[in-house]
Amino acid sequence: LPRQLHSSTQPPRSTRISEPKMATIVAQQLSAGLTQRSNTVRPRGAATKPRAAVRVGAVAAAAVRPSWCPGRPAPAHLDGTLPCDYGFDPLNLGADPELLKWFVQAELQHCRWAMLGLTGMVVPELLTTIGVADLPNWIGAGTYEYWLGAGPPFFVQMAM
Repeated sequence: LPRQLHSSTQPPRSTRISEPKMATIVAQQLSAGLTQRSNTVRPRGAATKPRAAVRVGAVAAAAVRPSWCPGRPAPAHLDGTLPCDYGFDPLNLGADPELLKWFVQAELQHCRWAMLGLTGMVVPELLTTIGVADLPNWIGAGTYEYWLGAGPPFFVQMAM
């Protein structure tokens, strides 16, 4: 009886991913991640200098780093040192190093606002679903009547 329970909990052999295939997938993901160097905050206890084995892997993988358009070389100013650098700059807007730093910070700020916006969509929906508050649904917020018409907020936004 225990043998039957054990065999019934495993998926059929045809649907399982084989270990060598999974190891190949993990190795490809790790090699792609090694090309993306970042100067962000490291966790406590992390070494300040990368190990030689990691550096060699990063150099070997840098020759075949992922690209937004396979077959096209990345611009010279995008050398893979930024996070998620896939070489996308078709207009060479980041050729100036100071401007590239500004673009990186602007992208971080945009990501933070997007995360805040998602929180502003999910929290009212969650609070309404569990019965804590009766808040309008974010997608139907435009159909509600508010104390101020749509004109003044629109013009204030355009002025900003």
